[in-house]
Amino acid sequence: MLIQSASAAGKTALMDALLAMIPDDERVLYSAVTGQALFYLGETDLAHKLLAIAEDEGVSRAGYALKLLQSEGVLTIASTGKDPTTGRLTTQTYRVQGPVMLLLLTTTAPELDEELRNRLLKAVHTATHPAATLARPAAPPAGTGATEPLETPTALGAAREEGAPARPRA
Repeated sequence: MLIQSASAAGKTALMDALLAMIPDDERVLYSAVTGQALFYLGETDLAHKLLAIAEDEGVSRAGYALKLLQSEGVLTIASTGKDPTTGRLTTQTYRVQGPVMLLLLTTTAPELDEELRNRLLKAVHTATHPAATLARPAAPPAGTGATEPLETPTALGAAREEGAPARPRA
């Protein structure tokens, strides 16, 4: 999932709320990831977990690895290193199992690799009022007849308290 919104619109607060619903041992949170870092994690460190990376700049160098995790469900890399016993160069194979769910934040999605963007569910918040944030939507303009959208946490909570059924997800 890619959460896209303007700066200071509440993306981090939304990410924190989503992460609070996931047990600590089922999520991995990074501020940034280098291009090779994911290849060298333990084989099951990401398997069936949520990988959250704050801000698109933290994702840019790891875009290739993230695309592979989404498409193939596994990362593999062959890397040379020195054998500590013989001193000779040897090839080691590293493998990191998925699947993994990605949660990424961005102010501008075009900064992300297009192929990675195509593999993500994108939630975009476009504020029509300066006070609107993802955590607290702005009130509709007076006289428009518009009401608070049902998807807001406040409206959902009120609907459930009144005994109304939860709206099915599309």
